[in-house]
Amino acid sequence: GHACGHNLIAISGIGAFLLSKLILEKFNDELKKLNFEVILFGSPAEESKGGKIQLIEAGALKGVDFSLMVHPGNVDSVFTPFIARQSFYVEYFGKPAHAAASPWNGVNALDALVLGYQGVSVLR
Repeated sequence: GHACGHNLIAISGIGAFLLSKLILEKFNDELKKLNFEVILFGSPAEESKGGKIQLIEAGALKGVDFSLMVHPGNVDSVFTPFIARQSFYVEYFGKPAHAAASPWNGVNALDALVLGYQGVSVLR
Protein backbone atom coordinates (compact mmCIF):
# COMPACT_ATOMS: atom_id res chain seq x y z
CA GLY A 1 0.00 0.00 0.00
CA HIS A 2 1.00 3.61 -0.40
CA ALA A 3 1.23 6.27 2.27
CA CYS A 4 -2.28 5.84 3.66
CA GLY A 5 -1.85 2.14 4.42
CA HIS A 6 -3.83 0.17 1.87
CA ASN A 7 -1.92 -2.95 2.83
CA LEU A 8 -3.36 -2.50 6.35
CA ILE A 9 -6.88 -2.13 4.96
CA ALA A 10 -6.72 -5.56 3.35
CA ILE A 11 -5.29 -7.40 6.35
CA SER A 12 -7.65 -5.62 8.78
CA GLY A 13 -10.63 -6.69 6.70
CA ILE A 14 -9.39 -10.26 6.54
CA GLY A 15 -8.72 -10.26 10.29
CA ALA A 16 -12.22 -8.96 11.08
CA PHE A 17 -13.70 -11.57 8.73
CA LEU A 18 -11.76 -14.45 10.31
CA LEU A 19 -12.62 -13.35 13.85
CA SER A 20 -16.29 -13.01 12.92
CA LYS A 21 -16.27 -16.50 11.41
CA LEU A 22 -14.60 -17.88 14.55
CA ILE A 23 -17.23 -16.29 16.79
CA LEU A 24 -19.99 -17.59 14.53
CA GLU A 25 -18.60 -21.13 14.69
CA LYS A 26 -17.97 -21.02 18.46
CA PHE A 27 -21.45 -19.77 19.31
CA ASN A 28 -23.18 -21.57 16.46
CA ASP A 29 -26.06 -22.97 18.53
CA GLU A 30 -26.94 -19.61 20.07
CA LEU A 31 -26.52 -17.71 16.81
CA LYS A 32 -28.38 -20.16 14.54
CA LYS A 33 -31.71 -18.53 15.32
CA LEU A 34 -30.35 -15.22 13.99
CA ASN A 35 -29.80 -16.82 10.56
CA PHE A 36 -26.83 -14.84 9.31
CA GLU A 37 -23.55 -15.40 7.54
CA VAL A 38 -20.28 -13.52 7.33
CA ILE A 39 -19.05 -12.51 3.87
CA LEU A 40 -15.75 -10.87 2.92
CA PHE A 41 -15.66 -8.37 0.04
CA GLY A 42 -12.71 -6.53 -1.38
CA SER A 43 -13.48 -3.08 -2.74
CA PRO A 44 -12.03 -2.00 -6.08
CA ALA A 45 -11.20 1.64 -6.77
CA GLU A 46 -11.56 2.47 -3.12
CA GLU A 47 -10.46 6.09 -3.47
CA SER A 48 -11.29 7.15 -6.98
CA LYS A 49 -14.13 5.40 -8.76
CA GLY A 50 -16.42 4.53 -5.85
CA GLY A 51 -15.82 0.77 -5.69
CA LYS A 52 -18.46 0.27 -3.01
CA ILE A 53 -21.01 2.02 -5.22
CA GLN A 54 -20.09 -0.37 -8.04
CA LEU A 55 -20.56 -3.35 -5.70
CA ILE A 56 -23.99 -2.05 -4.62
CA GLU A 57 -25.08 -1.40 -8.21
CA ALA A 58 -23.94 -4.91 -9.21
CA GLY A 59 -26.11 -6.39 -6.45
CA ALA A 60 -23.19 -7.79 -4.45
CA LEU A 61 -24.51 -6.28 -1.21
CA LYS A 62 -28.15 -7.26 -1.70
CA GLY A 63 -29.48 -8.61 1.57
CA VAL A 64 -26.51 -7.35 3.57
CA ASP A 65 -27.64 -5.93 6.91
CA PHE A 66 -24.31 -4.77 8.26
CA SER A 67 -20.96 -3.84 6.77
CA LEU A 68 -17.61 -2.86 8.19
CA MET A 69 -14.99 -0.65 6.60
CA VAL A 70 -11.60 0.08 8.06
CA HIS A 71 -8.96 2.62 7.07
CA PRO A 72 -5.80 3.39 9.04
CA GLY A 73 -5.19 6.92 10.19
CA ASN A 74 -3.50 9.02 12.81
CA VAL A 75 -6.42 8.94 15.29
CA ASP A 76 -8.51 6.20 16.88
CA SER A 77 -12.18 6.77 16.17
CA VAL A 78 -15.38 4.95 15.38
CA PHE A 79 -16.46 7.72 13.00
CA THR A 80 -14.29 10.18 11.12
CA PRO A 81 -15.97 12.86 9.04
CA PHE A 82 -14.54 13.17 5.55
CA ILE A 83 -14.84 16.17 3.27
CA ALA A 84 -15.35 13.71 0.39
CA ARG A 85 -13.29 12.85 -2.61
CA GLN A 86 -14.72 13.76 -5.96
CA SER A 87 -13.02 14.68 -9.21
CA PHE A 88 -14.35 17.56 -11.26
CA TYR A 89 -13.13 20.27 -13.59
CA VAL A 90 -13.55 23.96 -12.94
CA GLU A 91 -12.97 26.83 -15.37
CA TYR A 92 -12.42 30.37 -14.17
CA PHE A 93 -13.04 33.32 -16.46
CA GLY A 94 -11.86 36.84 -15.87
CA LYS A 95 -12.43 40.17 -17.54
CA PRO A 96 -9.37 42.13 -18.65
CA ALA A 97 -8.96 45.78 -17.74
CA HIS A 98 -6.14 48.28 -17.67
CA ALA A 99 -4.38 47.92 -14.30
CA ALA A 100 -3.68 51.67 -13.95
CA ALA A 101 -6.50 53.37 -15.86
CA SER A 102 -9.56 51.29 -14.85
CA PRO A 103 -8.77 48.27 -12.67
CA TRP A 104 -12.35 48.33 -11.28
CA ASN A 105 -13.63 47.22 -14.69
CA GLY A 106 -11.64 43.98 -14.53
CA VAL A 107 -12.33 40.63 -12.92
CA ASN A 108 -9.32 38.58 -11.84
CA ALA A 109 -10.01 34.89 -12.45
CA LEU A 110 -7.15 34.00 -10.13
CA ASP A 111 -9.02 35.60 -7.22
CA ALA A 112 -11.88 33.13 -7.71
CA LEU A 113 -9.45 30.21 -7.90
CA VAL A 114 -7.67 31.27 -4.70
CA LEU A 115 -10.99 31.76 -2.89
CA GLY A 116 -12.15 28.29 -3.98
CA TYR A 117 -8.89 26.70 -2.86
CA GLN A 118 -9.00 28.45 0.52
CA GLY A 119 -12.62 27.37 1.04
CA VAL A 120 -11.72 23.71 0.54
CA SER A 121 -8.53 24.09 2.55
CA VAL A 122 -10.30 25.32 5.68
CA LEU A 123 -12.58 22.25 5.64
CA ARG A 124 -9.62 20.09 6.64
